[in-house]
Amino acid sequence: ARGKHDGDENSSKSVRKSVRKGQQVQNPESQRRFFRFCERMIDQNLLSDVNIDDVTKQHQQGCVCVYSLKCPSYPEKVIPCKSGVYCVEFNRERSYLLAIGFADGTVAVYDLRRNVTAPIAINKTKKLEHNDIVNQVKWLPDNIDGQHNFCSISADCRVINWLLAKSELIPSEVINLREDDTVVGTADEKKTDSMSCGTSISFNPDCSDLFLIGTENGFIHKCSNLCTAQYLNAYKDHNNIVYNVHWNPYHPRVFLSCSADWTIRIWDHTLG
Repeated sequence: ARGKHDGDENSSKSVRKSVRKGQQVQNPESQRRFFRFCERMIDQNLLSDVNIDDVTKQHQQGCVCVYSLKCPSYPEKVIPCKSGVYCVEFNRERSYLLAIGFADGTVAVYDLRRNVTAPIAINKTKKLEHNDIVNQVKWLPDNIDGQHNFCSISADCRVINWLLAKSELIPSEVINLREDDTVVGTADEKKTDSMSCGTSISFNPDCSDLFLIGTENGFIHKCSNLCTAQYLNAYKDHNNIVYNVHWNPYHPRVFLSCSADWTIRIWDHTLG
């Protein structure tokens, strides 16, 4: 085990030296920038020049670095991507499946067991897709046919469900924040001023039809797959972007939110 570890470390050092010198490192010229990015992540003295805008919005290309605790100094796998990577999530049941959301609005699924760096499934139809940054991808339980699926939420105000079918991702719209800006059960169908980008999504652990959406204008919307025409409720206590919402896995009535207003709040969704 010691010899293998030493070999991994020596290999990593060799690659790092080659990247510093600007050598090819057995990769095409188009992929060298990915290794330079990895090198900056390794070299703590250069970490300050790495930020989210560098990797996503301003770059036409990006990469995903997959690390292992066996050799944390250098990634075991580097996946070059045609767009900046904005969000990733592993499938809990099948940890080799990785869903990725990109800055150009596309999504893809990768199988980390394969030696190739191409995705195993992409959206091949242009009829339904995101046209802005994908802020979060979230794996869901397999459907009744045993097919894998996940949801994505984007700055284009859409939530889309993606069904993994062979080498293709089949999309279906879950909800559109631009259209569904009223709350059910209100006397005057009160507007929530919710025409804002979706930032995060979380599904209730006990009721998979129930989910929360965080937005850029501070609203948190409670929604249901059984009633996608309108929101079930809208919570407004944050006065800035809601970065994340998450249901409590042990107390399904409770959820947590954090915001750019420097606050973290705990909610009970059964209370108005």
